[in-house]
This record gives sequence, C-alpha cells and structure tokens, in this order.
Amino acid sequence: MITNKQENFKNNYNELDDFIRKMTGSGRNIPFPEMISKAETMSNIVKNFKDDLININTLRNAIIHTKSGIFIAEPHDDTIKLIKYIYNQLTKPSKAEDYAKKVLLLCSETDNALLILNKMHNYNFSQIPVVKNNEITNLLTLETFARWLDKKIENNESFENSKVLEVINESEGLLEYKVIDRSKTIYDVISIFEESSKNGQPLKALLTKINGGKTLKILTLYDLANLYNLIKRSNYENL
Repeated sequence: MITNKQENFKNNYNELDDFIRKMTGSGRNIPFPEMISKAETMSNIVKNFKDDLININTLRNAIIHTKSGIFIAEPHDDTIKLIKYIYNQLTKPSKAEDYAKKVLLLCSETDNALLILNKMHNYNFSQIPVVKNNEITNLLTLETFARWLDKKIENNESFENSKVLEVINESEGLLEYKVIDRSKTIYDVISIFEESSKNGQPLKALLTKINGGKTLKILTLYDLANLYNLIKRSNYENL
C-alpha cells in the first residue's frame, strides 16, 4: 500500500516532469537527463537547478520499481519540498523588474556635463542612462566621469561648458549596460551579470522599459546580493 508521502512524491515529480517535457517538446521516450540538457539551454531556472533535477530523477528511479511502479523506499520530506520549489520557480518565476529600481534621473548627450555630475552627486547615483529620442543610447558612470576629468585637468582644458557626449567618448568603448526584456526572471539577470564577468566585460547595470517605455527600471551589481539571496537553496525549506 502506498503511503501519503509516497503519493505526494509521485504526484509532484510527475507534475514537474510533465512541465519540463512540454517545455522542451520531449516525448516519454526521451531520457530525463537528456531532456534536462536540452531544457537548461532554454531556461536559466533549469540551468540553476540542473544538479538537483538529476539527483531527484536518480532518487526516483532508486525508490520506485521501474516496471511495477511500487515504492521500495520512503522519500524524504525535504526532497518533496525541493520538487515543489523547483516547480513553483518554473511555473511562477520571480520577474527581475519586480526587484529593479525606478530610474529617477536621465540625461541626454547635449546636457551640460558638470550639471549632470552634480545631480549624480546630490542623488548619490553611480550611473544614469543617456537617452535620445526616448531610446537608451548609453550609460554614464562615475568611472567615466573620473577618466574625463583627469584628462581635462592633465591637459589644462576648460570643462565648464562641456557636454555629456564628450564624457561618453571617454568610456573606452566599454559596453557597461544592457537593455533587457521585462519578462526576464531573476535567474536570467544573475546569468547575464555572471556571463558578462566571465567574458571580461562586466556589466554595471541592466535596464528594462515598463509602461510602454515611459518608465525605466534599473538593476545594478549592488542588487546581486539580494538576488542571490532570493534563489538560495534553503528557501524551499520554508514551504
């Protein structure tokens, strides 16, 4: 006779398996590990939980007799919680925009550079987007301002009437931002930041448009700690 815990494990596992098979278009003849290998190229959530998913499948095969479907062992409560947690992350993912901050300050290439620098100082902003015709064209950072000022002082040049475009030209061609779709999950954002760092061109910010492009939101490297906390494994223990 099957126990309630075993029934719970079976139902939750099958629900998770069905969802990933539908997502990847994998039939029942496709082995679970092969399906997961395909799924991780489609979802950063699956990629994040890949090892857990493989371990869960291995456990499932170990405690359920393949042909008869009879349980030969009792699953642990934490395993069932983990399955539920992964399924919830896949079906109801946390959107990055929910944790992004509204951009309160914008500038254009024709704005006075020193005026914008003063505003950044007053608002304690380390970077602000540069826009042209309602499109994001660049990200102005304090580091770029520092390079520009050093060059101006070294060459004994006046900078009172300098424009933002002149500062941008000191960015050394570095792409320090990326515009992302508002559908991106927190797993996607973490992956984008990590990949940019691995590629030797670390991004400083991710920007997303909401309200038909009327409002900008921003996620910076300083937000990563909070995002990592949101996806830590121990969260499933609270289910």
